[in-house]
Amino acid sequence: MPGSSAHTVVAGRRDRSDAGSVRGLEVELRRYLGIASAYRGGEGSWAFLFHRLSGIGVWLFLVLHVIDIYLAGGDPHAYDDLLQFYASPVGRLMEILLGAALLYHALNGLRILLIDLWPSMAVHHKALWRLNWIIFVVVGVPGALIILRPYWKDAVDGFVGVARLTGVL
Repeated sequence: MPGSSAHTVVAGRRDRSDAGSVRGLEVELRRYLGIASAYRGGEGSWAFLFHRLSGIGVWLFLVLHVIDIYLAGGDPHAYDDLLQFYASPVGRLMEILLGAALLYHALNGLRILLIDLWPSMAVHHKALWRLNWIIFVVVGVPGALIILRPYWKDAVDGFVGVARLTGVL
């Protein structure tokens, strides 16, 4: 009988018996936000999540970039202060995060393009995602070290100077 089960179908939707409970509200909220169905934990779900997050990060940078370019002409003193912030450790960390977001978004976009243009590559999506991460680390870590070079260069130069004074080098 249609009405005898705990769940009945009404106009193509399941009517849950716990709909009025806190659990029911949580399930409905998660479904509304897309949390319950979008991320199931596999490589494809993680790639999708990281692609969206990196895209948001790149968009936020673009907004910040428009603001700082405006400041260059509108308020040069504020622009100089902003450049000092960019040169600070926090600014350098933001630069590393921007580089990571751009690199991941570009690599994953190429992976998506490859799968879209050659649908037979879809069976290799896990291997392609892992290849993305290998390229990301191989390119991203040296890039991060270059961005942080002003901070570790002094320490290395000091070590080399001490080594030369003691005759090690």
